[in-house]
Amino acid sequence: MSWFEVDRDGLRQLLEGKDKAFVVRELVQNAWDEPGVMRCHVTLKPLPGRPAARLVVEDDAPEGFYDLRHAYTLYARTRKRPDPSKRGRFNLGEKQVLALCREARIVTTTGGVRFDADGERHAIREKRAAGSIFEAELSMSRAEVEDALRAVRMFIPPDGIVTRVNGTELPKRMALASVEAVLETEREDEEGRWRSTRRKTTVNVYEPLPGEKAVLLELGLPVIETGDRWHYDVQQRVPLTADRDNVKPSFLQDVRAAVLNALAGQLRREDASERWVRDGAADPEVRPETTRRVADLRWGERRVVPTPGDREGLERAIAAGCHVIGPAEMSAAEWERMREAEAVPSTAQAFPTQFVESEPVPASEWTDAMRRLVGLTQRVARIGLGVEVAVRFIRSPRADVAATYGGRCVTFNVSRLGSGFWASDEEQIRLAAHEVAHEAGGHISEAYYECLARMAARLALAEPREVLGEQGA
Repeated sequence: MSWFEVDRDGLRQLLEGKDKAFVVRELVQNAWDEPGVMRCHVTLKPLPGRPAARLVVEDDAPEGFYDLRHAYTLYARTRKRPDPSKRGRFNLGEKQVLALCREARIVTTTGGVRFDADGERHAIREKRAAGSIFEAELSMSRAEVEDALRAVRMFIPPDGIVTRVNGTELPKRMALASVEAVLETEREDEEGRWRSTRRKTTVNVYEPLPGEKAVLLELGLPVIETGDRWHYDVQQRVPLTADRDNVKPSFLQDVRAAVLNALAGQLRREDASERWVRDGAADPEVRPETTRRVADLRWGERRVVPTPGDREGLERAIAAGCHVIGPAEMSAAEWERMREAEAVPSTAQAFPTQFVESEPVPASEWTDAMRRLVGLTQRVARIGLGVEVAVRFIRSPRADVAATYGGRCVTFNVSRLGSGFWASDEEQIRLAAHEVAHEAGGHISEAYYECLARMAARLALAEPREVLGEQGA
């Protein structure tokens, strides 16, 4: 007595809720994988008056079904397992198909086998000169037949294999691009152990036809819906679950990254925030130029990330119309890719408020105009706001700011103050008031603008001599 027995009814019950398209996929997969096959014909039609369908899958492979026992032997080793360019792996598909059949018949070059409705299996003497034919009656509603046919029409036949469904040839599709990628795959090693490995392959990218949802395919056969913009047809064995209905998230991410690297120029603005683009952009293999392209589309070219504690830089970024990227807008992996690609500057980088390579100007080197500006600034602060401030000067040619305020000190960058500034009382009062008003807050706060208005009113009501001093009277 053998170790195991399989309850066909139990297996059938487990499969009843599964999409019946897998029945056709499993049989077509076997046909496409046979050496020398050039033709595969599928017939799937409902039987009148009852919830059943007739399924026929026929091919012209010269050798036919090379070992007929595999049709009814679970997990038998096959010659396809060591070859990752073939689709098969578990030798389970035909058994799942047979579990759903009321009766079935397989004839090939080496003989035939019949599966009766009473659960018995019989060898038959009929043979074919070439190819194999699978004929069966299955429990399928008309709706399930239509769903299966709709799924089958998304198959992408290999070059050189004419595939017909109910007499109509599946059309050839023109790939939008063929992308090289190193992806995970599975194969059997010399000792019969199933191994995961990485291998260079091609991913053919297709535009979905009207009404289609984008899918990931394994050598032309759909595996899962992705919700992406394009179909991805991986030209090697895809690592799947035992039910052949899902892939690892990391595998799909690698595929997306490879496609993004190749087709970044074809991305649209609306694509950039989609889950599939974000997933691919988080992959370690995504290129820096791809990351920057995604960032351009998602946030525009004027984008920054806040520097902790840099309130003035943040305010200047907002005032300049930049998109300030919040921490929740990207995953940790996306942030890492953006940093590696230098795709998003910080507010401190884009709007430096700390003077770069600054050199203080000692009081002994102050000009008369600088001393006058010190007095003017202190009077503006005293009259306009009622506070006492210090004033200092620096030289910082690389900084893009003319002045800054902090700790009740106004710092003027003489490298950014031109001759027009020094010749204009109005410009000097404007800049001094602008900086001193930061005592109340930043550029984007209501308090800042209220403070500016209050200072303007007080300065306007003051005597000119009070503001300008003796020299300006």
